[in-house]
This record gives sequence, C-alpha cells and structure tokens, in this order.
Amino acid sequence: MLKLFAYPAQSNMNGRRLPLTWSRMLRSNPHRQQAYSLLDIAALVSTSAFSLEDEESAPDFTVFSFYKIFGFPDLGALIVRKPAGKVFEKRPYFGGGTTEMVTCLETPWFARKEKSLSSRLEDGSLPIRSILALNLAIDAHEKLYGGIRQISLHTSWLAENLYNRLMGLKHWNGFPLSLIYKDIASTYGNSKTQGATVVFNLRRSDGTWIGSSSVGKYATERGLYIRTGSLCNPAGMARALGLTDNDVQRAFMSGFRCGQEYDIRNGIPMGMVRVSLGAMSTLGDIDVFINFVQECFVERRPDRTLTAVTRQERSTGSQALPSSGAGSRNGYDAQESWTTIASTEKIANRRLRDQARAVARRAFCMMA
Repeated sequence: MLKLFAYPAQSNMNGRRLPLTWSRMLRSNPHRQQAYSLLDIAALVSTSAFSLEDEESAPDFTVFSFYKIFGFPDLGALIVRKPAGKVFEKRPYFGGGTTEMVTCLETPWFARKEKSLSSRLEDGSLPIRSILALNLAIDAHEKLYGGIRQISLHTSWLAENLYNRLMGLKHWNGFPLSLIYKDIASTYGNSKTQGATVVFNLRRSDGTWIGSSSVGKYATERGLYIRTGSLCNPAGMARALGLTDNDVQRAFMSGFRCGQEYDIRNGIPMGMVRVSLGAMSTLGDIDVFINFVQECFVERRPDRTLTAVTRQERSTGSQALPSSGAGSRNGYDAQESWTTIASTEKIANRRLRDQARAVARRAFCMMA
C-alpha cells in the first residue's frame, strides 16, 4: 500500500521552518520503501530561496503558489521527482487534453498521453494568459527587490526587530504585554529556522487576556491588516494555547466560532494575532505597528488611591493653613475639613482628566 508523508517547509501559524532533510531520511529508511514525501513550500518561498539541485534530498512531490510569491498571477505548481511519477500511472480518471483517444459507446476505453508526465496530468485547457503573465511577474519581482536572497535577509531582519520590540513592551507594573508563540527550535534572525512571521497574544497588567479579535478590530480601524483567530491551524493553536480537545469541543458547543468578536472563553483565548512580513514590508511598518500597540494596549501607571492622596494632601494642607492656636481642637478640625474638601476636588478633577484622556486615546485608536 502506498503511503504519503506530507509536511510544510514553514508553519503557516508561527513561521517555524522545518528541516528539509526529512524527505531524504524517509527515502533511506528500509521500512518506508512504499512511502512518498510531499513538501509544501508555499509559505517558505515567499521570503526564502529553495533548491532542488540535490536529487537525493528532494521531496517526491513539491507544491507551491506563484501567487504567494508575486501576488499575480493566480497559478500554483506541482513539481514531481521523476522516479515518483509512476504513482500517477494508475490514476482512475482523466480530463480533456490528457488522452490520445477515447471510446464511450459500446466499450468504454481511453489511451493516455505518454509523451511526458505533465501531458498526462494537465486536465483541461491551460491558463495561457496567466502563464505568459508569470514571466513578466518574475522579471518585475527581480527588478523591484533584487532577488529572493535579498528578500530573505530583509524580512529576517524585520521579523527579528519586531520580535525584540514586542518582547520589550511592558505594563506599568513590569508585566509583559505580549506572549509570543515562538517554537523552541527556532531563532529570530536565523532564516534557516524562522520565517518572517510573529504570532502572539496580548495581556493586561493583571494577566488577563485581550481577545485577538479586539486587537484585529482596532488594527483594521488604524489601517493595519493582521490575521487573527485560529489562523487556519486549529491543532497548532490548541497546542500553543494549551487547549485540550475537550476545551475546543466545549467552546464549540457553547456557541463559539472562529472569527467571532468575543474569543475569550472561561478566561482562555481561543485565537491568536499573527503579523506576517514580506518583500514590501519596511522598518516604518514595524514602527507604526509598535506605536499602535503601545497607544492602545500598554497600560500606564494608575493614580494613587484615595487614601494615599488624601493623607499626603492633608499633610500639605495643614502646613499651608493658618493655625487658630497651638493644640486648638477647632483649628485642627478646620484644617482637616478644608484639606478633605480640597483633596476631594483635586481627586475629582484628576479622575475627569484621566477619563477624558482614556476616551481620547480610545478614539484615537479607533479613528486614526
């Protein structure tokens, strides 16, 4: 029985880059002679070079998207290692353009094209205009960005910059703002182990979570486009967040769906925030995003409590007021009454100012 081992060269969740040697290891294993490897390089090749020069290390099947590299045209590709092409010989169906002759009246029969493997797999009419446009896309991409190796250096540096700056953001009490879901085997700045992706969640100063949907909502209103939710990777999300299958099932049965506005269930986040960087990303983009996070989510030091403020201002007020006599009870009462009134007015004014600032900051986050 034929078996297929498929895996991505780069995680679409956190950007971890997996070893490219697994295909060779699978092929050299005597107990896996009927097993084939499929490598999805769609996420990898958008910001990194990839080579198939070493035939022994090459996957049996390699899939990727030109769209994810160039943005246009909408084409994908399947690269087949020649010794693995035999698995398509017994394909039980066919499409127009892949046969030499067909009979369908008395005895159904067809003869496949034998000239090349691609001629046997290209069912239907080819997208001629998209294929022609691909040549232009390759030239324009090279001219704009200087080649994929330059893009790799650029995006790797940007991702490391974003990672370090997010890690450095803290609330007034020193509690970290973000929890970044970096794989233990990856290192930002090392393009062999980590792609240009940062995935995280944000927390308040008391440790409670800020929903990823809320972060995405405010980011969109600021003209920043990030990905939130389970990132089309439910298993990876559950593992990163420490969720069991029962946790996920209970959330679903209670009405939770990916993409909902409220994605905190029983104090546990059911989604994440992902920032992906590409050839067009700049350091200015990182600056804008970090400023957005600081403005909207980093908590500043709160005001002193009423008791502490009253005690301090009472002391200041008693020194400023004229005394009606040393040890005079009435004089002390007058000072205390005046100090209490003054403190109350100052506290009320301060609270109004703080409320106004909070409203202005929230409005800025929503409208800017």
